[in-house]
Amino acid sequence: MAGKEGFVKGLSNIGYLQVTENGSNKVYCGSNQEWFTTEHQRLTGCGPSVAANILFYLGKKKIKNFYGGSKYDLLKVMEEAWRYVTPAENGIPSTDIFCTKLKRYLDVQGGSYDFFVLNIPPDKSGRPALHEVIQFIVRGLQEDTPIAFLNLDNGEEQDLEPWHWVTIAVVHFSEREDTAWIDICDAGIVKRIDLKLWLETTVQGGGLVYLLHA
Repeated sequence: MAGKEGFVKGLSNIGYLQVTENGSNKVYCGSNQEWFTTEHQRLTGCGPSVAANILFYLGKKKIKNFYGGSKYDLLKVMEEAWRYVTPAENGIPSTDIFCTKLKRYLDVQGGSYDFFVLNIPPDKSGRPALHEVIQFIVRGLQEDTPIAFLNLDNGEEQDLEPWHWVTIAVVHFSEREDTAWIDICDAGIVKRIDLKLWLETTVQGGGLVYLLHA
């Protein structure tokens, strides 16, 4: 879709990622690793939290009330994801590890999915161009699946945490694809990130993952 700021592509219903606080009207967008019960989970749980966001969204897309709509409902999916998408002491520092663990979980659940990955290497000379990253994100969102984004180093983008997984829900980009912003779900809120700034200044890189039902 084109608008005053260029083009926008997002999930068809971001409401599927929204959950309410039990006993109040507070609304969160996606999971927050701080909801986990143990300190270790809270410190290292961004990977399983993002996995839970993806599964929660895809489940809701298939059956609207599949998981329910409360923070507690999403936390149950987070705890289930933790059993398989379990971080090591250094978290889940690569897309390969994330995909291997998530595939194991999906195999147990009886679901068959194809994984699509775009890695952003530390070496700037080997990185995909901005337009390639934009098109990868657009393809995933066109398929109406949240995109897992691993940021190992946030560079000059101050609204990203280093060594951290987040969930991409929307991408905004110019007609020439020389500027882009992404709306991410992180810690239960939506943040807008300058994708070009991150890609140009991150030292360690990261990667993107989405999955489609096979």
